[in-house]
Amino acid sequence: MRPDVVLMDVRMPELDGIAATRQIAADEHLCATRVVMLTTFDMDEYGYEALEAGASGFLLKDVEPDEAQSARRGAGGDLRLRVGSGERPAHLTYGEVVAKPVTVAVTVKVTGRVQGVSFRWYAAQEADRLGVAGWVRNEPDGSVAAQVEGDAAAVDAMVEWCRQGPSYASVRGVAVTEAHPTGARGFDIRH
Repeated sequence: MRPDVVLMDVRMPELDGIAATRQIAADEHLCATRVVMLTTFDMDEYGYEALEAGASGFLLKDVEPDEAQSARRGAGGDLRLRVGSGERPAHLTYGEVVAKPVTVAVTVKVTGRVQGVSFRWYAAQEADRLGVAGWVRNEPDGSVAAQVEGDAAAVDAMVEWCRQGPSYASVRGVAVTEAHPTGARGFDIRH
């Protein structure tokens, strides 16, 4: 089973919700699953710890139904979650917590004069600038292959960059295929 969204309680009998969220985020088959933490405790450390563990956001259990419905709808895109009511310390503002955007991934095959023109180096620089993760490598057939993952807008921007490449390249074609996010951190040049 690969659920789109998991509503996860912070406190559970055998494995707490934050540890379970870490396991979901680390599982290659579940890494695209959005986790929304539920808690009765209006404490910042739970929210920050949940987001750090890989949750998309968190809700207080006393959240209004329309806010919970909004969170459920938001699970398909950028997720903004209400975090309940009451006094909030200045470092976590009352209202909305902007959660991590949905991670998408694509594989890209670039053909043309793309080897021997520092395509991989410039691709890594652009990936770093855009904040996407993945890898790039030369292929035996003279093309360049890459896997790019991150938020949809940044991945799209990276694909557009690949259509041009660095100034010495002459790109003839770019084939893009959807892929599963791997949870990659950073962008590597592979040899």
